[in-house]
Amino acid sequence: MLGIIIFILLCCLSLFLLKPKKDVNVLEETLSANDLVYLSEQAPPLNYTEGTSSGGISIEIIDKIFLKLGSNFSRKDIVFSNWSDAYQSTLKDNKKVLFSTVRLPAREKLFKWVGPIIQIKNVVIAKKSLNTTVSSVDDLKKIKIGVIEDDFAETELVTNGLSKEILIREKEMSVLISKLDQGAIDAIAYGDIPAWYLLKKFSVNFSEYRVVHEIGKYEVYYAFSKETPDYLISQFQSAFEAIKKEKGADGVSEYEKIIYRYVEPECAVQTTAKEDVLALINSTASEIGSNATSTLDKINSGQSPYKSTSNKDLYVFVYDANYTMVAHADNKSLIGVNYLDKTDVSGKKFRNLIVEGALAKGTGSEDYIYINPAYGGLYYKTTYYKLVKGSDGKDYVVCAGNYKKCE
Repeated sequence: MLGIIIFILLCCLSLFLLKPKKDVNVLEETLSANDLVYLSEQAPPLNYTEGTSSGGISIEIIDKIFLKLGSNFSRKDIVFSNWSDAYQSTLKDNKKVLFSTVRLPAREKLFKWVGPIIQIKNVVIAKKSLNTTVSSVDDLKKIKIGVIEDDFAETELVTNGLSKEILIREKEMSVLISKLDQGAIDAIAYGDIPAWYLLKKFSVNFSEYRVVHEIGKYEVYYAFSKETPDYLISQFQSAFEAIKKEKGADGVSEYEKIIYRYVEPECAVQTTAKEDVLALINSTASEIGSNATSTLDKINSGQSPYKSTSNKDLYVFVYDANYTMVAHADNKSLIGVNYLDKTDVSGKKFRNLIVEGALAKGTGSEDYIYINPAYGGLYYKTTYYKLVKGSDGKDYVVCAGNYKKCE
């Protein structure tokens, strides 16, 4: 009898030991956009709530991402909190997404990232009557600066040598603006786009303020808890890129429309010289004249030099005489589309003007508004063009451009 019992126990033990363990990776594969908690703050026009509704650049974009991913989530599922609490919660807990979040070197390994949504400047704003001249970080030590706890402005000021103890830290920007109006602090440090929006909303002295110091330019992202599976990050990034690059029937992407509703287009720090743009156009035109089919194929595959490996702003694209995009080194979704009468986000039919200008004059340039693939946002762009007769006997308009320099 004892032998039978021992035999049964051994069989049970062997079955337990042989039972397949749950594969963590398999479990992860079941995680979807619906399983995450989405956290945001009051930082209009990036993200905000008014009454029972919410809006802003990052809110509208993530709404589109939910649709792309087939998620049943929408902006009504986003949880609003003060920045410090939301930031700490995303650091400590998995399955959370925090936005809009500036991607800083100090934060790089703390989260996983999707974006960039847009580029903003980190600035110090004070009254025009401020007596202290601010020409360096050392000068900032002489004035009382208000910051939002754990915000990127505070992080960068501390990184640049300011002690956290001398900063006036609050959880809400409305409180800092009240202190600024009352003279309890000399300045606030915050992102320029939300700072001016909130000053206009909460300050009684809005017209009295100016930027006294620019700390730097930064890109804004969706920040995911670092435990978020890479496949889910990839899904979000792919959906974001589609929203950014895919053009609608009017020739404008959903991303461009969203940005244009909230923020004026900008000029840019010019990274591509006009001479380099023209050199790329001329060399590409010569190659199309020698072997059109092969050259167009190389452009569409994104090969160098048709798409620069060192400068995301520099790439070539080609129209035929009927306004169809026959080659594009940066955005394959545009290839084969006819752009007759399609516009930029402001309504300008710039593609008509490019093709018609080339057919009439041979060479020229056209200004319009466009996204910058190097970072988020809308910018004033100049495209140069040249008409060439391909080796196949067809007319082609070879184009490349750069973003207009800030004056």
